[in-house]
Amino acid sequence: KIDFSAGAFITSLINKSYSATAVTNSTTGATAYNIIEDNTGNYNLGFGPMANITFRTGGWFKPVLNVGTLLTSETDFQILVGGGLIIGKLERFIFHTGLTMGTVAELKNTYSTGTDTSYTLNDPNEVPTVDRFKTGYFFGVTYNFKSTKNNQN
Repeated sequence: KIDFSAGAFITSLINKSYSATAVTNSTTGATAYNIIEDNTGNYNLGFGPMANITFRTGGWFKPVLNVGTLLTSETDFQILVGGGLIIGKLERFIFHTGLTMGTVAELKNTYSTGTDTSYTLNDPNEVPTVDRFKTGYFFGVTYNFKSTKNNQN
């Protein structure tokens, strides 16, 4: 049986954020910048739909395989694949976990964070980043309404 649900998810894929702090060379008087990674947390919140594949049984608890999409608070699109547990018969809560795939912003390879290395930046408010395809994990809870089929004689 295939049905659909929608809900909230927590994902480990997050865009990294960086800031630049000015450092003045005491000999030459030139200004360079150290790149510091901002603490944005370890998880991101998002919402999205799931397609749930399960066996038709009459029980209150059923295992499920699922595929879905996620739109995060940073308007990033992610693909979700995993498994979970359905609780309920007609109206169901579904708990999900699994693998998430998508692009995240990270610091360009030619730069590093910390105070050991200083860089000349065109705009210190825009640290150079690049989008990279990454995988991570997710947890979520969705809700599925009962089927709209009518049982008429």
